[in-house]
Amino acid sequence: MGEPIKVDAACVDLDVSSVDRDEILRYLSHLLERRGYVGEAYADAIVKREHDYPTGLPFEHIAIAMPHADPDDVSESAIAIGRCPKRPLFNSMETPGDQLPVDLVVLLAVKNPESHLAVLGNLIQLFCDDDNCKMLKESNDKTAICRLFDDALQI
Repeated sequence: MGEPIKVDAACVDLDVSSVDRDEILRYLSHLLERRGYVGEAYADAIVKREHDYPTGLPFEHIAIAMPHADPDDVSESAIAIGRCPKRPLFNSMETPGDQLPVDLVVLLAVKNPESHLAVLGNLIQLFCDDDNCKMLKESNDKTAICRLFDDALQI
């Protein structure tokens, strides 16, 4: 897949309290920015792209959003993870007019565009596994959740 994707516990929030989609996107972008993975323009790019190309995806045991933007403002590939107990509404990737309450937002910052589809494919495999979904929805162990994502992204 090329470059490694950083899965940094400092960019994981297991209790995102907001229900506002754009606020959540800006918050997760800011977590990546604080660690130097993206520049400050990334938040605006993420919000704009999510409006134009929704990323909400329902799986059997979890609903997620995987927002991403062009790599222009990415310094180093990384993800930010936000678990959302209040299940904010994201528009569906499959039917953009439909809104989907999501459990998890996985904000992607991928520097190498060639590896982007492989990253998405690996994450989709992760979300298709019942045990992984249970852990993602219930665990309060950031290290274990980071390890789960790190393993999935190294396939």
